[in-house]
Amino acid sequence: MIIGKVYKLSSPDCDKIYIGSTYCGYTSVRMAHHRQNHRRGWKDYQGLFDNGEPQMEILESIELENKDQAWKLRKLEEEYSQKYDNTINLRRCYISEEEKKAVRDANVKKYHDSPLGKLAMRKSTLNAKLKKIKNNGYKKTIHPSVVKQINEELKFINEQQENLRNHHKDQ
Repeated sequence: MIIGKVYKLSSPDCDKIYIGSTYCGYTSVRMAHHRQNHRRGWKDYQGLFDNGEPQMEILESIELENKDQAWKLRKLEEEYSQKYDNTINLRRCYISEEEKKAVRDANVKKYHDSPLGKLAMRKSTLNAKLKKIKNNGYKKTIHPSVVKQINEELKFINEQQENLRNHHKDQ
């Protein structure tokens, strides 16, 4: 059994707060990580450490059977972070399966609408046609010039994809 804790970092001299969670047995260890992130400039705590160490308040503790249930802790952390308008958290703590699917679908659509995505879709269609031709999936005979034309278009698409990738690397 693991105890997960959702906590709030705050300082009387700062109007910002940080909502976090940990299943580390000692919250002092988690606080040490925040101190190190601040000291090394890895994270911007927006004034929480300006006048010393911020206060850590445990908002809620939950029991987890194992670390595979960390999503329950993240979900609870997300619920608490939504209660405040002044959090400095940069990322969402928890995203539901529906939200993940919506984000994934939007990213896929964005890719399919991009030049690289359009080329990839056309390449996929042509490769499927070639495979069907090679496996005699068509009821009628396909003239060899059609296969040659498909292969030439595939070669052209590969060159275009390479050009686009190189262009993105240079930017």
